[in-house]
Amino acid sequence: MATSERGDLVEATREATGGKGAELALNGVGGVVYQPFLDALADGGRMVVYAAAAGREVTLDLLELRRRRLQLIGASTGVLAPRPAPAC
Repeated sequence: MATSERGDLVEATREATGGKGAELALNGVGGVVYQPFLDALADGGRMVVYAAAAGREVTLDLLELRRRRLQLIGASTGVLAPRPAPAC
């Protein structure tokens, strides 16, 4: 996602994507950035949450989620393991 010296993530992301919004947001912070990340997503975009150090709870507007066809995905980094390289 784009960032801005002004701190307006949504505006910077929209500007960087020609108004469309981001296809993917990787949220390793938690609730404090949930809403700006959600607002910066393009319709049909996805947010992957893999940590919640700065807030575990958020308000989720189900109508917005459905209307914009957004996906909210939780990923546990504690269970991820590297895969061996495929044999050539």
